[in-house]
Amino acid sequence: MNSTTVISTVLLCLSGGLVSAQVTVCQSGNCSSQTIQGAINQAGPGQTVQVVDTGATTYVENLDFLGKDIIVEVAAGAGPITILPALSSQPTVSFVTGEGRSTVLRGFEITGATDATAILCSASAPTIELNKITGNGSSTLGLGGGLSSISAAPLVSANEFSQNLCGASGGALLAVGAAAQTGEILELTGNEFSGNVASFRGGGVALEAVGAAELHGNQFSSNDVAQGWPIHCDTNNAPGGGALAVLSTGASPVVLLENEFVDNHSWQFGGAILCDQSSPTIGTLEGATFSWNVAECDGGGMALVYGSSPAIGGYVLENCFASVSGGGIAAMFGSNPVIRMTEFKGCVCHGIDPPGGPSVDAYGGGLYAIDSAPELRQCRIEDCAATGPDGAYGGGIAVLDGAGSGDTSVILAESVLIRNQAHTAGGGFYYGREPFAFGSMNQKVTLEDNLVRENGTMDFITAEPLRGGGIAIEGGNALILRNTIIENRASQSGAGIHAADLFDLSAITGNMVVKNSLEDMFGPTTGAGTGIWCSGDLERILHNTVARNRADSGTVGGGIFVAGGTAEVANTIAWKNEGQTDIDGNPLVLYSDVDKPGGWVNGAGNFRAHPSFVSPINDDFHLRIYSRCINRGNHLIPGILAEDIDGEDRIMDIRTEVGADEVDLPNPITPR
Repeated sequence: MNSTTVISTVLLCLSGGLVSAQVTVCQSGNCSSQTIQGAINQAGPGQTVQVVDTGATTYVENLDFLGKDIIVEVAAGAGPITILPALSSQPTVSFVTGEGRSTVLRGFEITGATDATAILCSASAPTIELNKITGNGSSTLGLGGGLSSISAAPLVSANEFSQNLCGASGGALLAVGAAAQTGEILELTGNEFSGNVASFRGGGVALEAVGAAELHGNQFSSNDVAQGWPIHCDTNNAPGGGALAVLSTGASPVVLLENEFVDNHSWQFGGAILCDQSSPTIGTLEGATFSWNVAECDGGGMALVYGSSPAIGGYVLENCFASVSGGGIAAMFGSNPVIRMTEFKGCVCHGIDPPGGPSVDAYGGGLYAIDSAPELRQCRIEDCAATGPDGAYGGGIAVLDGAGSGDTSVILAESVLIRNQAHTAGGGFYYGREPFAFGSMNQKVTLEDNLVRENGTMDFITAEPLRGGGIAIEGGNALILRNTIIENRASQSGAGIHAADLFDLSAITGNMVVKNSLEDMFGPTTGAGTGIWCSGDLERILHNTVARNRADSGTVGGGIFVAGGTAEVANTIAWKNEGQTDIDGNPLVLYSDVDKPGGWVNGAGNFRAHPSFVSPINDDFHLRIYSRCINRGNHLIPGILAEDIDGEDRIMDIRTEVGADEVDLPNPITPR
């Protein structure tokens, strides 16, 4: 045997005599076999089949591993070795006889499969690693162009999937069904998926009804899906998922960790990810990239539809774009994601449907939810925008109660919304109801412990929001609690908060609403309620600091304007707000410090005294220890929160301060 073609020989002492631990393959005839399948046929349990050709070599054959516990690999220093299918109607490589993890395919280039998937795993769990799987599939192929896993659980590691094509789902890889192989799950680890295309779902990968799966450390770039789909924004079928589609997995343990998504594209939903009736865990601890993904419908980064409620955390969704709504994430039709420690940066939606056709309203530059109840905690949404020729709502976040039956009880807590823009309403946050909204009258919109800053002020050229520079809520039960709302801009009303048609469970309590402005590119405008504008069944506006909001001198309610309903303003500071009045609309005002000559006469306990803020020029509107607002509030008014804006006890010494801040040292009860 030629020593240049045999890498190594190990003699094993077996009961039947001396047998080589390797079976070699080369086309020269100096090896155990001239075909890879011939070597597989010869190999016994635990043996390795090595292809040892020392140059670029192509094998034209279809391989079947026959259930054998063997390794088939390209030998060190050999190759590159390419496998082309001999029969185009059959998979190039088949694992269909119960193969397990110790059955390995390693180091090949597999290409040229057109009428069948390149690699088929059925009821098996092999290891497929370090291969280049490229240029497989066709527009008529119903399975994944590169690899199809049918009721299987392969370990797919460190492979390169590129330029594969599927006429249905899974341009590079399709996994369908729970694994028949007990003790194993589908694992995709450290693979590269680039330039793959699918006609329906999952330009790179599609997972459908898999029982369990883990995708770790994969890179998805420049994959594409659903071009030429006949109906644009076809919600009945929900095509999409430029990089990845997770379908009908329900609450099965599907984990997507440390995967990178860059420059993927969907002609429908989910530029990078589509989840349909699926609730995987999607996260990163090491800052994996999620950027420049595009959807021509909703969800530039991710689209979550029909009861998909994933846990999402750790990613920065940067510069993602949706032609219609949800530049970063779109959650639709009963999808209730929990999103933590996630950033949305520079995401945009544009309200065009279909491309080149009539325009529609745009919702949610960062996040869009309709008939869904997202929960966001410790998130940051910045420099996002909802723009377009028609209405544009919620530059950072837009939640819409639509004609479906899904709950829309959104929670936004401990988060930052900064420099977001929408030219109709809600520069930072928008909640609204469609004319025939079906949602429960008891659903709540909870905004708690957030910083809402400089929304509606991206520039003075882009149209500013008409209403709600920081927050716009139109309908529903609004709980706006302990937020700092500062330096936001609108042109007509509610530069800080615009809250219209509120239901009777609503509360605006414990907020600092300061330095917001009614203005446009020409300067201050005349409107109403620069700091807070509200209407509806709101019972009271309690323990807020509303100060130094800016507007034209003709503005009514430069601090607070109550347009309708019977809201009380209580234990509140309204100080140095520009306009005709600090408070207007004739609410009942109680135990409040109002910058009006002689105080406020319509109600008990009101006074006019400089609040003695710590440093307004430095945006610090806490009270100094000698403030005349200390112990001037009424601690018996219903609805007082247990904590002030800093999380300190609201009532420290029986009485309470006026405004959002409770001075952190116990104060003597001294009338002032």
